[in-house]
Formats: sequence, structure tokens, C-alpha cells
Amino acid sequence: MLSEKIRELLDARISAFRDHPLLELTQEGRLPPQALGRYIGSTLLLIQQTVPRLDEARKISVDSGRPDLAEYFARKFVEETGHDAWAEADLSSLSHHYGVELHGKPLPAAFATVDFIEGLIARDPQLYLVYMLTNEYLMVSAGPAWLNALTTGSGAPVSALTVIAEHIEADQDHTDSGFAYVDRLLSDSLPFADIAAVIHESMDLFEQLCSEVAAEAERDGAVAAPSAENEAWVSEPPRDVA
Repeated sequence: MLSEKIRELLDARISAFRDHPLLELTQEGRLPPQALGRYIGSTLLLIQQTVPRLDEARKISVDSGRPDLAEYFARKFVEETGHDAWAEADLSSLSHHYGVELHGKPLPAAFATVDFIEGLIARDPQLYLVYMLTNEYLMVSAGPAWLNALTTGSGAPVSALTVIAEHIEADQDHTDSGFAYVDRLLSDSLPFADIAAVIHESMDLFEQLCSEVAAEAERDGAVAAPSAENEAWVSEPPRDVA
């Protein structure tokens, strides 16, 4: 089945991603607050794009005579509405936790991803379904390790990382249904090479984002052992964010 080929490719790419330097850097407590803020801010930008892009894909599907695909995007529209509030709340909570205002400026890879998504939808809305599944499966597969690295290495409380924690939970069901949808909705005429290209580009862009976060940490001097001046954000107990 098509879903099995897609899952196999996703598993291979996600397995390789587990060796990304950002995970080790974070686990070792070398990710500074502002770098984390830029990751959350980049995530917020992408989430803010989701609902309007789903509606755009729905309209194109209707115009293309694909009411079944339009129904999928309409259902996802409902599922994804309001998720930007998680990231917005996290930026506020993390700023309070670390005692420094996190600006959350999106990184270049986030803007590149927005352009990529827009191109997919204009080319063929079916490809946006593949993009959605890729990111949801990535969150389910790699999200728990990322969340653990942030809470243990950076001392950030789970209550201030809801955009990650909530998506890990929600995307469990989304990926199960997503694999079923690719078998039902992707046309037999859609080449697997096109599907694979979307998966690879989606993963490449996410890895680029993670590399940019790591580069932010390097620019902040966080890849060196914490000095007396910046040691507080590593070693201080988490503050109450309630």
C-alpha cells in the first residue's frame, strides 16, 4: 500500500534526524533562552499559516472537482484552528520563566517553508496532504525526545512548551488517520517520486530550521561551557509559570 511506502521513507528520514546536533546541544543545557524563543517563534509563524493554507487547498480542490480532498482539508481546518495560541502562550511563559523577554523572531527556514507550502498547494493540493502527514508523523516520532531534551537540558517546564506537548498528543490520532487518507485520497496518477520529493524537502527544511537554531546558540556563545554570567539559565530551578 502507498501508506506503507510513505511510512518507510518517513521512518528512514526521522531516524537520521535523531543525530542532529541540536538535540545533543539541548540535552547538554547549551541552548540559550533566545535561541529557544526563535524556535517557538518560527513554529508560531508556520502554525499561523496552516489554517489559511488549508482553506486555500480546500477551495482549489473544489474547483478541481475533488470534493473528497476538499472535505479532508475542511476537517483539518477545524482540527488545526487555535493552535497558534499555544505558541503565543509559550513565548510569554518562557519569558517569565527565564526572566528575559523572548522576541521569538522567526528564522529564515520558517519563511522558506511558507514559500514551499504555497508552491505545493498551487501545484497540486494533494501534495499538501503529504506535507501535513510528514510534519505530524515527525512530531509523534521525534517530539517526545525533543520535549525531554528541553525540559531536562534547558530546564523549561512542560507547561511552557505546550505547542510541542499538545501537538505530540493531538498528532497521535492525526497520523493514524493521515496514513489512511493517503491511501484513499492520493490519485494513482500521482508519481511516488513527487510524494517522496515532498517528504525529503519537508524534512530538509525542518533540519535547516534546527541548524539555524543551533547556529543562534553558537552566536550566543552557548556551545561553550556556561560562564558565571550565563550559568543561571542552565542551573536555576524552574520558576513558577502559573
